Amino acid sequence: MPTMPEREMRIGVFGGTFDPPHRAHLEIALAAIDALRLDHLEMIPTRRPPHRPQAETSSWHRHAMCVLAALDHPKILVSTREFDRGGTSYTIDTLEELRREHPLAEIFLVLGGDAYRDLREWKDWQGIIDIARLAVISRPRRDGDDAQRWPEGLPPMIEIPMKPSPISASTIRERLAKGETPGDALDRRVLSYLERHGLYRASRTGNRGLLGHNPADPSNRNRSNQSDSE
Repeated sequence: MPTMPEREMRIGVFGGTFDPPHRAHLEIALAAIDALRLDHLEMIPTRRPPHRPQAETSSWHRHAMCVLAALDHPKILVSTREFDRGGTSYTIDTLEELRREHPLAEIFLVLGGDAYRDLREWKDWQGIIDIARLAVISRPRRDGDDAQRWPEGLPPMIEIPMKPSPISASTIRERLAKGETPGDALDRRVLSYLERHGLYRASRTGNRGLLGHNPADPSNRNRSNQSDSE
């Protein structure tokens, strides 16, 4: 854990379903750590996202895979705070919790471009920007280009240019369900883990469903359909 005075801490927050965590996720986390000069970044697997479908894989498996993916990167701390809190995972709740723990730290919320465009649809988005500075992963500018075009009225943010990655979790899941290799998209330890636990394999009925489901995991109880609007 960081040893410097609290007032000097710079903390990043990077959330997602991480189903599974792949190389592009790690590249984003490391780019944010470098660009924002972070003391550490919390990688937070979401329990129940409000704006996208429920993760296919149980919370405890996704947490374990994130830990394995981040093993070589001591500034990436994998957090269970959204699992522990329960319910729908709202960013404002996570940031308020983090602010209570670190009242003097500078907090940065790392977002993709699509999430930034939709920020005003999030629960208490103004509260979000009161707590955290926004850091947005964006396409690099080409010679002669102005800044990437964003809708008017969005709050200030810091751009972190990165080349778009062809890797996506959905494509990885599809390849694994077909018995294909995901290539170098996954850390070898993550790949070994999901193979050992039979994650993302297609069932005989052709449905992957809640693979790796653990009945003892509280995030897998009472999985009713949730509204994606905040």
